[in-house]
Amino acid sequence: MIEFKTDPQTVNDLNLLPKHHGDISILNLFNSTKTKGGYNALIHLMETPSNEIDVINNRVETIEFVGKLKEQIITCLNDNVLDILEYYLNQNTVPLRDNFIDALSDKITYFFRPNNDYFIVSRALEYIGKQISNLYVLVEQSGAELPEFFEELKAEIQELRKDENLNGLLKPKKKKISFRQMNRFDSLIRKNYIELLQRIIKRTYLLDAYLSVSNFYMKSSFHFPEMKNSDVPEFKAIDIFHPFVEEPVPCSFELGSNNNLCFLTGANMAGKSTFLKAVSLSVYLAHIGFPVPAKSCKLSVFNGLFTTINLSDDIKLGYSHYYSEVKRIKETALNLKSHKKLFVIFDELFRGTNVKDAYDASLLITKGFLKSKGSLFIISSHISEVGDQLLEGNLADLKYFDSRLEGDIPINTYQLVEGISSERHGLAIVKREGIVELLEA
Repeated sequence: MIEFKTDPQTVNDLNLLPKHHGDISILNLFNSTKTKGGYNALIHLMETPSNEIDVINNRVETIEFVGKLKEQIITCLNDNVLDILEYYLNQNTVPLRDNFIDALSDKITYFFRPNNDYFIVSRALEYIGKQISNLYVLVEQSGAELPEFFEELKAEIQELRKDENLNGLLKPKKKKISFRQMNRFDSLIRKNYIELLQRIIKRTYLLDAYLSVSNFYMKSSFHFPEMKNSDVPEFKAIDIFHPFVEEPVPCSFELGSNNNLCFLTGANMAGKSTFLKAVSLSVYLAHIGFPVPAKSCKLSVFNGLFTTINLSDDIKLGYSHYYSEVKRIKETALNLKSHKKLFVIFDELFRGTNVKDAYDASLLITKGFLKSKGSLFIISSHISEVGDQLLEGNLADLKYFDSRLEGDIPINTYQLVEGISSERHGLAIVKREGIVELLEA
């Protein structure tokens, strides 16, 4: 089975994860987790896109389902409780001995010489009882029709509760367990149920992560996409936007029905890069089972996503910007050969070289991409002459972002339209900034 593939360049282009504290990121957009483990689980979800439709659908179903159980789930998300339980389940100390004499000796020793190990056992057993009780109430109140995630959680809780030797802990008649029970439960749990409890704790953190995504979904303009397995790649979005743009102008876009490549042109600051990030972000979020920034979105399942939007020189390896672009295209070609169905985006292809070489190389590579019929491509460029060549054979979808000049002032509508842009706003932007006046002063 071919796994969904992406790379650090794409993750960086999409601002999926913060590089530093306080950085704007997609992770922070979705994050309202209550626990440290929940935050890490959310990162794990964001780092594990899938090309298996069942895995994706199970995540979607779970995210939609947890929104109905918000209050019940929150009772299971005490960070201090879960920290103690993790520490207890991961420690390597010898379990307490399960007999009356040792239990009494341990109790007396702790009374006169308190120690951390005995305290942790005492507190952890108390928390296990509370945590399993809360989770049991949650799954019992969830109804008969459950997502796979909840079915698995329910089965794990039932497996633990069916052991009658744990009744005094999980189904207590008294609020506090005795010193004798403490030794018995510690011995039983750490010999037989460590892995099961660790799975339950891990699933609790996932609950936190799923609820966090659900919270964002309920208050946002994001929607879950429709996905399907298909040999013919497709992507269609209505009113797609980028979530980091204040008061965004949404646009609709479709690729795959006629051609597998869109050649995108437009003036500086017309909205090309933001649009490319919105599309690639939607593709990525769809493959992790998250809602996407669009009114509606339909797409086929891909085997990977590769974007080249914020490519820089590699000083460490001594690569110029142009050579970094060449290496990036080679990497993409190798992945196309191995993974077949990819979604590929290049912003300003070959911007690091002269116009003549950029034109020849852009046309050569674009025509090469056209041969990969199982993949979709969006290539943006200022070199409109490449678009003219593609237009002659109706080889690609040609789109541009509409804009115009009123005097020296660029007016951008941020509307995506058919055709090739001939607008040139670069000099007007330079003049508007008053750079010449500064240099002549």
